[in-house]
Amino acid sequence: MDALLRRIGSESGLILIVAIAMLAIALPIVLWRIRSGEGALPAAWKTGLEGAILGSVAVIVALTLGAFATGGQGQINWLPFQSLFDSLALGEFWTGMVMTDLLGNFLLFIPIGLVVGLRFAQARIWVWAAVVVAFTSAIEIAQFLVLNRSADTTDVVMNGLGGIAGFVIARTLQRLLSPAKEWEL
Repeated sequence: MDALLRRIGSESGLILIVAIAMLAIALPIVLWRIRSGEGALPAAWKTGLEGAILGSVAVIVALTLGAFATGGQGQINWLPFQSLFDSLALGEFWTGMVMTDLLGNFLLFIPIGLVVGLRFAQARIWVWAAVVVAFTSAIEIAQFLVLNRSADTTDVVMNGLGGIAGFVIARTLQRLLSPAKEWEL
């Protein structure tokens, strides 16, 4: 985690440039939406959420397929949570490492689930679950086929659960903020 934070710190200039570029793209879209009859706040809200979705995808791709992602042996683990079961026999240190990886995979997808849930109020949870599992499966396949790294079904499960958790959080927030409105997961 420290290495990741150092890497993000060393890339602060690039992050700033990307943020400015996103603003340069978002501002005309907001203005176009306002000119088309949308209110300023709804136009800014939609555009901001759409930018957050693109930003989440960029972060996920950078962290999972990027140059500083660690390599593996190019194997496929078909049995979910096999690494956790294996680590139990190796001791507390390895179990802690695997648990950190599981938590990281879960947390990585919460933001995208949250912003998708907020932006697309009519989306059904089962549709989002299918999309997030397909997206994370594509990442695992790319890691295996293109980067000669390991592919793990546990990552698909944990990423999917994180994306679904973010979506459920968004729906819960929507319900809490507008309790009179009917809604469905």
